[in-house]
Amino acid sequence: MPPWHSHSRREIANEFGIVCMCHGDSRLDNVAFDPSGDGVYRFDWQLSFKNIGPTDISYFLGGSLPVDLRREKEAELVRIYHDALCARGVTNLSFATCWDLYRLGHLYYLCYMTTGGTETDVENERSFELFQIASHRKFTAALDHNSVEIIDPSYAIAR
Repeated sequence: MPPWHSHSRREIANEFGIVCMCHGDSRLDNVAFDPSGDGVYRFDWQLSFKNIGPTDISYFLGGSLPVDLRREKEAELVRIYHDALCARGVTNLSFATCWDLYRLGHLYYLCYMTTGGTETDVENERSFELFQIASHRKFTAALDHNSVEIIDPSYAIAR
């Protein structure tokens, strides 16, 4: 269990200098790529909030990529993300800690899938299919990474 396992999200983000503006619904449907290859544009920001940066990439990779592709590419992509954070001034975040925070993010976003399921319009086929696919991918990612081992069990009960 990481030494920061009982910290709040805010404490973790401040400790490692990774307080980020997270998208909150970071998936391919909310991304556009410049055809020239020079830009990536994200839109649909109504769920944005300050959070631990690596959790946003958990949401994106865990929900947007097919399971086999995520498994194949995620270590490389999280490494690129970590390197970009370091290049922009984050100095006290090791890759191992970034990876653990990425793992934690998979667990964190399961709450979206759980609560979102109660609001999914099952009559809307696209919405229902999107929810089913994303749920499968996110639950599989959390299981693949045994994300639950990162949290302090005493925090499972509200204080």
